[in-house]
Amino acid sequence: MLELFQNQIFIQSLGFVALGLGVSALLNKNDSTLKILLSCQSFVLSAHFFLLGANGATVASFVSGTRNLTSLFSKFRHLAIVFIIFYVFLGYLNYES
Repeated sequence: MLELFQNQIFIQSLGFVALGLGVSALLNKNDSTLKILLSCQSFVLSAHFFLLGANGATVASFVSGTRNLTSLFSKFRHLAIVFIIFYVFLGYLNYES
């Protein structure tokens, strides 16, 4: 029982770390620092969701972090369409009626 409690504390602490990264990102004035912090937040949330067993949220958070990092290094606007199509496809795969 103690191991389960400690694992849950670790998993939830990852969520709080992601919250802190998100708040610090939004308080930032520099655009590149904002994107880096939001990417870190997305990757930490991805680990958090993975440990919780939420596969759809894991992939969505990971893609969001990748999108933020891609926008940092690329100004190609048509790349956004690729991410939008991937999100729609991901939603289709995870849809439950």
